[in-house]
Amino acid sequence: VLQGCNGKLVQFSAEHVAQRVFDYILRAWESGAVE
Repeated sequence: VLQGCNGKLVQFSAEHVAQRVFDYILRAWESGAVE
């Protein structure tokens, strides 16, 4: 059970980080495109 819970936590963290990285890249690209 602990391993399964850990797996879900890791998956959630990975998705959260990926979303923030994607948002950061998107904002940076938009800034570069505007300029």
